[in-house]
Amino acid sequence: MVEQHLTDSGEDNPSKGSETSMSEDTIHVTQTEVDNLQADIVYMQNSAAGQLNASTVDMKMSAAQQVTTEQFNADQALLASLSAQTASLNNSGVFVLQGNQVDLRTSTAIVVVADDVKLDDSTCGAVIAQKVSGETIRSTILIANHVEGPVETIFDTPRTVLAGLSAGLAVGLVLFVGNLITRRRK
Repeated sequence: MVEQHLTDSGEDNPSKGSETSMSEDTIHVTQTEVDNLQADIVYMQNSAAGQLNASTVDMKMSAAQQVTTEQFNADQALLASLSAQTASLNNSGVFVLQGNQVDLRTSTAIVVVADDVKLDDSTCGAVIAQKVSGETIRSTILIANHVEGPVETIFDTPRTVLAGLSAGLAVGLVLFVGNLITRRRK
């Protein structure tokens, strides 16, 4: 098993400030920026990565643009895109998350698409899942076959109907008034 440690030590850091591509069995990344990282196991702390492909990823106080993995754990991480079989995020943020089992604790996600989602004090823009559970499920849009727990959505069915009727009425009134004004000018 090959294990490598990347640390920002200043002058002799091979990955600092440029295009770096790494591929190993196990990589520990600390205070480093890496563009492309491929390994079986990746441990990141206070680091940033562009693309990250691994079987297992563990991130602490780190950021990544695109992560593809089977097992993902994060504490205080920021991600643009995450695709994982199993994902567990704590105090983290992700724009797009796709997976089978997702566990969000005190985290924020824009879009979550998964089979099983557990939300604990987390907020999502849109959740599309087979099953969603949690103490309080907060989501702007929630599409799920099975929901366990109280749901706080901005757009549930009655509010969506009311918003549609209100928007239709407002547009109708504007067009009606506009038509009256143009008739009087002629």
